[in-house]
Amino acid sequence: VALEQTAASLTLENGKPVRRHGKRAALSDAVRNLVENALRFTARGGVVTVLIDPAGAIVVRDQGPGVPAENRERVFEPFWRASTGGGAGLGLAIVAETAAAHGGSVSVTDAPGGGADFRLSLPAA
Repeated sequence: VALEQTAASLTLENGKPVRRHGKRAALSDAVRNLVENALRFTARGGVVTVLIDPAGAIVVRDQGPGVPAENRERVFEPFWRASTGGGAGLGLAIVAETAAAHGGSVSVTDAPGGGADFRLSLPAA
């Protein structure tokens, strides 16, 4: 998803650097999938924030509609989509598979002020 198409802003918050072992390309794809998903669901004029939380997890926070509690596990299933708008329903499944392959996990919770926080947690190097 091109930033120009979404009209949402992307911000990076400062966090202390963390080291993780893993395949650079796979982890880059996982973060890209999280950011693209957040941009897709954030309304025009909204903000998507990428940050490192105190535990060293990568958090992608959007200002979209959020993910209802009953769908929080399903969003990581291949081909499952919460809406009919765009995508094949593979991006978050790829993130979950990549996290598991690296001994980590991915989860979604409510973001402060609305939207969703997608948290990619990986073991420390």
